[in-house]
Amino acid sequence: MAAKRYKLTQEVIDSWYTDDGFFSFRVGFDKPLPDGGKSICGPAMCPAIRVADTDIVQTTNETAQLYLINFRIPQSISRNGVKPPSGPVWLDVTNTEPVANVDLDPYFQ
Repeated sequence: MAAKRYKLTQEVIDSWYTDDGFFSFRVGFDKPLPDGGKSICGPAMCPAIRVADTDIVQTTNETAQLYLINFRIPQSISRNGVKPPSGPVWLDVTNTEPVANVDLDPYFQ
């Protein structure tokens, strides 16, 4: 699979959901099995990843790509009555951003 690159939306960067310029998240991924199949590791079972909120992240993992593009912040949470952004968290910038700051693939070993 080809690498795809993603960046946080400006709404997320400007929200209280980032922490002092950093964003922490978990992303599911698929792991190849010896028999040629694959096992999907859900986000709850994956390591926490912390990146600068302006970083461009990349991955070749097809399942991780799907998780990133479909990632939404739960709307059941709020801080001081303010809910986090309700739209997408990550934007696919594969065709516009030629370089990534963080390769996520090492997290999926």
